[in-house]
Amino acid sequence: MMLTKREQKIGVVTVAVIIILALDRFLLTPYLETRERLDSEKQKLIAELRKSRAVLAEWKEMPPLWEEIPDGETETGAAGREGDALSAIRSWSEESRMTLSLLKPEGKEKKGKLAENIFQVVGTGTMSSVSMFLWKVENASRPSLKIKDMQLAARKEGVDDLTLQVRIGELNMESLLLPELSKPGEDAKK
Repeated sequence: MMLTKREQKIGVVTVAVIIILALDRFLLTPYLETRERLDSEKQKLIAELRKSRAVLAEWKEMPPLWEEIPDGETETGAAGREGDALSAIRSWSEESRMTLSLLKPEGKEKKGKLAENIFQVVGTGTMSSVSMFLWKVENASRPSLKIKDMQLAARKEGVDDLTLQVRIGELNMESLLLPELSKPGEDAKK
């Protein structure tokens, strides 16, 4: 069977359109979608980079600002932070109606570059008061506090009277400071 010139042209045009549609479907459209997705990711990363650079620039300006604050206005020393932690533990025990028999700092515990201030707490109370105290410690607004060790015992069998011994660790924030944020002249002392 012989095709006319018109039928041959229609056949060639049809095959060409099918090839073009297949190329568009399998090559061009996925390429353009991938390119658009990568461009949007690139813009997000550029925005994050700019934000990070702004934070770093702001961070580099902070040490001079902290040096301008007179020493008497803030308690930034280790004794001030330790006192804050002790008073927080005392107030949590009072709020939970747990009687403290011992609250003392044990000193520092160092693991690698991080250091922790450890506090030993011994108290007595009911199951509800002890659980409320533990809940307050775990959900404190001070994210650097955590319970290291805990012992819970009944003082008398069959009575809701418990003794709690707990060691609470507080992350020492000075150990987290980067060397470039330390005060000038501190490196010379070390």
